Amino acid sequence: MPPRTRKGRPVDIDTAKALLAETFELAESDHRDGAPVTIPSAIVAATERLFLSKTQAYRDALPSCAIARIIDPEIDIRLPATEYGENAFSGRSLAEKVVTPFLRERSVPTSAWPFLSALRGGARFMKGGEPRIQQDKDGFAAMVEIVDYLRQSDAETVKNYLRYLMRRFIELRESHNITLKRISKPNLEQLSCLIKGMLTIKSGGPHPSAARHSDVPDHKRVSRSRMGS
Repeated sequence: MPPRTRKGRPVDIDTAKALLAETFELAESDHRDGAPVTIPSAIVAATERLFLSKTQAYRDALPSCAIARIIDPEIDIRLPATEYGENAFSGRSLAEKVVTPFLRERSVPTSAWPFLSALRGGARFMKGGEPRIQQDKDGFAAMVEIVDYLRQSDAETVKNYLRYLMRRFIELRESHNITLKRISKPNLEQLSCLIKGMLTIKSGGPHPSAARHSDVPDHKRVSRSRMGS
């Protein structure tokens, strides 16, 4: 039996990890220093569209595309599955082995399997290549616009976009943390009130049942006493 021919172009995982780590560090500096954004306004708008979309897989697939484009310019990042041809790549492998664990280690909200969720079903990142189950047509169109921009750009330009994209993920993490704090604050106040109530009871303060008993007027308590005598 002849050996199975390997399709698609492999991307070195260790190189991808090093590239992402270096880029993320630069993005953190940009975020901290408030550095100006040098990405074309149309691409910034398309990226913002993805971060507003309920379909997280569209934005979460982009780092894998950018990394593949930087490491191997021969890869056609419109084709994120190796069965699509010799110049395709495995977006799923990069996401699961590099991007998702890296971002989650840094508390960045991201989907676990972007290429197995909204992008499953033979999606190609080009017009007419939508997944069978389409959840956000405008979001997918925005992703296609960004992929085309990356595909037609040189490696340095793609690195610059990946740096901006990581910065945008960092901003997402910060906004997510603020939201969690706002949600948890009322719960902490309720817990504090509960603890104070428990301490009052332990120290010999009025028991809740005593408050209910005191609600009965004095003349009625007297009447009940006489009736029972």
